[in-house]
Amino acid sequence: DSLKAQDRAFSSHVSSLRGDSEVAFNLERAQTAVYDAIVLQNYDVVVTGHSLGAAVASVVSVVLKDKYPSLTCFAFNPPGGLVSPELSELAAPYITSVVVGYDAISRLGIKNVKDLVDDMVFSLCRCKRPKLKIALDVLLSKRKNPLTCPRTYCSFDNIDDQVREIILEFLEHSAVHNEDIQDRLLVPMGKIVFLRPYLMDRARNDVQWDAVFADPADIVREGILLSSLSFKHHRLPVVIEAIKACIDDAEARATARV
Repeated sequence: DSLKAQDRAFSSHVSSLRGDSEVAFNLERAQTAVYDAIVLQNYDVVVTGHSLGAAVASVVSVVLKDKYPSLTCFAFNPPGGLVSPELSELAAPYITSVVVGYDAISRLGIKNVKDLVDDMVFSLCRCKRPKLKIALDVLLSKRKNPLTCPRTYCSFDNIDDQVREIILEFLEHSAVHNEDIQDRLLVPMGKIVFLRPYLMDRARNDVQWDAVFADPADIVREGILLSSLSFKHHRLPVVIEAIKACIDDAEARATARV
């Protein structure tokens, strides 16, 4: 009878989430509903999040794992510079991080950001074409073919002497912490499921995806690619689309085998 009463209480908590009463569902009642589900109903704990929320979900999962042994976590496009490779490996049994395509956030890290800044500074110093013309080149689709696009950069030897002195000084200061950065590799947490676009038809806006396991360190070492896809693949609708495509493909293969 006690369990039935508790079950009814839990059902009333959950039902209050529906409709207009959702606004009135306060923190205390939410905590009670979660406690009832986990402790009294023996629900498993699943923690999930996307982007920064994925980082929070991963850290929270590490904190709560001892208290809730059945806990599992799914982190979608988490930040790359999150934990050491050793901690990532320890969390692999219960944390799965899903990295989609060319997502830049999952490849973030101290070294990658530093390399990106260095490349941007070096490119600016070598650039001989006005930025407005570069923007117009992009709008007029003049930069799609590297063989015919307008020349943008000069060689390092042709950089103005004053500019060369500035960039050499910048690179000297930038290299001070190189060794320290190499020793502080940070990666996403847990085992990595990498959703990769293996066939893209941009004309039809059609992408085919497959899923493979990947090493967290390999994901970060790829570096950051400055591309529209780097940000497009981070968006949650694209994440959902890629996961659904992989599931549909797996079901189709299973059906074909039968």
